[in-house]
Amino acid sequence: MTDANPIQDPSDKLTSLYPVVAVEAPATTAEDFRRLFALETVFETDWYVHLKSADMQKQTGLIQSGHDSIPEGHRGDVHGALVIIQTENAAALWAHAKYSLNTLHPLTDEACGQRHFIAELSGGVLVDIVQLLSEH
Repeated sequence: MTDANPIQDPSDKLTSLYPVVAVEAPATTAEDFRRLFALETVFETDWYVHLKSADMQKQTGLIQSGHDSIPEGHRGDVHGALVIIQTENAAALWAHAKYSLNTLHPLTDEACGQRHFIAELSGGVLVDIVQLLSEH
C-alpha cells in the first residue's frame, strides 16, 4: 500500500532516519564502524548495536541477522545493499582503508562528480565512501 501524499501534519515530521543492517555478529561489525568512522556505541546487547557520531547527526544500527525481531522469511545477512558514508576527503580514508579492509573498488574519480571507493566490512557489509567533487 502506497500513500502518494507526503506527511501533512507538522507534528508527524520525521525525527530520524538511519539504516539497520542485518549481520551475523553485530559486535564485530560495530568495531569496524568505530575504528574507521569514529562512531560511538550508544546501545549494545548481544543481538543489536546502535552507533552514533559525536555530533549525534550520523547513526546506524547493526542487528543479528537471525534475531526474532526480524520477521520470519526475512532473516539472514544483508546482501546487495551499500551503506553510503559521505566524507570531505575520500582519499584520506582510502589511505587507511586500503590496508585494513577488503576493498572491492579502488579510489576512483567518477564522471558523475564524485570520488569514491567501496569496501567490505566484517559481516559482509558494503560501504561506499563518497566525496562530492562537484554539484550535479
